[in-house]
Parts: sequence; structure tokens; C-alpha cells
Amino acid sequence: MDHFEISNYLKNLDTNKRTGTCIGCEKTVQWAKERVASHKRSSCPNATQEEKRFFSKRKSESLIPTTSTQQVSSSIESSVETEKLTEELQNDIDMDVANFFFRTGISLRLVESVAFKKMLNSLNPSYKIPCAKKLSSVLLDKQFNKCSNVLDEILENSGNLTLVSDGWTNTRGDHIVNFCIKAPEHKPFFYTSINTSGIIQNATAVANAVFEVIESLGSQKFSAFVSDNAPVMKAAWKLIEEKFPNISAYGCAPHALNLLIKDMANTPECSKTIKNAEKIIKFVKNHHIVKAKFDEKRLAKLDLLRELKLIVNPMIISLRNKMIHVIFK
Repeated sequence: MDHFEISNYLKNLDTNKRTGTCIGCEKTVQWAKERVASHKRSSCPNATQEEKRFFSKRKSESLIPTTSTQQVSSSIESSVETEKLTEELQNDIDMDVANFFFRTGISLRLVESVAFKKMLNSLNPSYKIPCAKKLSSVLLDKQFNKCSNVLDEILENSGNLTLVSDGWTNTRGDHIVNFCIKAPEHKPFFYTSINTSGIIQNATAVANAVFEVIESLGSQKFSAFVSDNAPVMKAAWKLIEEKFPNISAYGCAPHALNLLIKDMANTPECSKTIKNAEKIIKFVKNHHIVKAKFDEKRLAKLDLLRELKLIVNPMIISLRNKMIHVIFK
């Protein structure tokens, strides 16, 4: 394994905290060769291609089970165990762990599991794992504020925004209207929602809700409004375009295709075919010998992707998605 001097990659070395500042990106890094190597390999945005190749080579060579390598690895691990994380690094890892839970949507209680703690402890024994309560309060607030600041910056610096709206009913039976925004070169993101329970959903009420969202950011920032193709929405489009001539209001193409495929499936020809298919599927699934023969033939052809589906709606959705892909690809 090639050796290197930490001082070539870190400056402002602090002997008490055993940390230094990366020369490339000014980020605080632990004063340990493996930490520097890991930072240059995957975290430093200003690392050169030569540095990435060098430290990637160090990583691959460290996997060779030689006696000398094992001795070096053991000495590094023992030194890491005795080193304490700086407060800044502890907070950075906390945010990365929290971001993992928030973006995947898994239960926060997983952080309390023995297996999860063991995994993080093996990565860094000095890291203090946050509890579920901290994830759901302090770290959630920090992540929310961080995301809000990013979205505010996007909205401030972007024009030609598209406002997208749709309604749904929650588990309590309340009618909720969501508003999402699509900025150029950015993914769509949720902006706000309003509870419209008890409000008659006519064109005026719908348009007024849209007006409020548009005016909160400035009508000059928007160029389009998209919704479903319901008659009340079509009537609201006219009111929106009258008030804001620079905004074009129109319907959602996938929603229109969804309705089109649904109408096609309800025609006598398609409806008869679907009913016959349901009878065949039920017959095969309700007779064990027939099903065993069917599976035998399917496995013999290695046709593992095809199977009998009793529910027809997913088939219709799949057909709709294929049509949308062909039209918009």
C-alpha cells in the first residue's frame, strides 16, 4: 500500500481535537489516514481525478488479506476507536442518518434496533447514535428547515414555474387540495395544501384557491397551471387566464389518457374479453392440478415474467403507462 503525508491534504491541523481542514474543500476532517482517504475518495467535491484514483487504489489494496495489511488495518482501527468525534462531525453524521430515515420512510424505531446500532458502531465506534425521539424532533426540524431553505432559494432564483394541483380525500373524509411546483431543471416538489371541506367546489372557489398560491410567490414567476380535466377545472382555467394573461392553464395529459383507456375497457368488446379472462384465471387458480400443469409449462419455457392476474385494473394501468411512454418519450 502506498503511503502519504496527511499534511499534503489537510491544513490548520489541531493537535488537541486531532482534526484538520481539507485543502481542497475547506471541510473539517479527522486527523487519520483512513479518514482523509475516505474523504478524498467519496466526499471531497474538489478532489482531482489523480487523487480519486490514488485513494481508490488504496481502498482496493486494503482488501488483500496479507499479514502486513491486517496489522496496519488493526492499528488504524484501534486508533479510530480511541479518537472522539468533533461536535461538528457528530452533527453532520446525525443529519445523514436522519436524512436516510426521512427519505426512505422507514420506521424511526429502527434506530433502536441492536442490528442497526451494531452496524453504525462498526463503522465508527465513537459515533453516538441518536434515539428515535431526537430523530422525530430536533433532527426532523433541522432537516425541514434545510429543505425549506433550498426550496426558497429555488423559488427565488427561478422563473417559468408550473403550478400543479389535484384534490383527494384523507382518512377523516376531509377534502384536501394539494399544490406542487415544477421549476426548470428541478424535480417537482410539494408546496402547500389547503382543506376545502365545506366549500362548494365551483369554478370560482377553485380559481380563488389558485389565485392565493400564485400571488403568494408573484404571478410573474409562473407560466403554466396544470390540473385534471374535470368540468369545474376547465371553467376555472378561463378565470385563471383572464386574471393572469401570462399563465396558460390546461389539463393533465396522463389523466386524459387514463380516462380514455377506462372508456376503451368499458366498451362491449373489451368488457367481454376481460370477463372471459377472469373466468379462465379463476378456473386455473381454483383447480390445483390445472394450476400445477400451468406452472410446469411456464417454468419449462422460463417465462417467469408472465403470470395469471385476477385483478384487471393493474393491467389497464400498465397499458395506459405504455401508451404514455410511447407518446412522451
